[in-house]
Amino acid sequence: MTNQVLGVTASQARHAIASIVGDIPAKTARKNIGGAGAESRTTYPSPSFADYCPLTLLPHEQAVLREGKKISLRKKEFELLQFLARNRQRAINRLTILEYVWDCGATSITNTVEVHMASLRRKIDDGFALKLFMTIPGGHYMMR
Repeated sequence: MTNQVLGVTASQARHAIASIVGDIPAKTARKNIGGAGAESRTTYPSPSFADYCPLTLLPHEQAVLREGKKISLRKKEFELLQFLARNRQRAINRLTILEYVWDCGATSITNTVEVHMASLRRKIDDGFALKLFMTIPGGHYMMR
């Protein structure tokens, strides 16, 4: 629904506010250019590494280090991991994950998030005593 006074959707307003206060955890923010529905991506530079103990993310290599072991990830796996890492200790619902990582929302009925979470668990959690990824009842995920 578009706000009649401002001429922006609720999603556009939320993204604008979040990008100002730094609450968008994904590597891109959206901005409205030229009227309703005309959105473009602004990509912000990412650091060469990010430390989320016990993980070190290596964005330029699309990899992660866990206890000295380098684990290569596919593009979307890495983006999902970044999103969860930037929102550690927060329960994030699958629709929010779809919106930020895959740029699609409630209109998409898919098991994409579940499949990618299973893949991250296999690659990052298997073989380690401390499990980093949790599934919270109600379709939420969280990284410790």
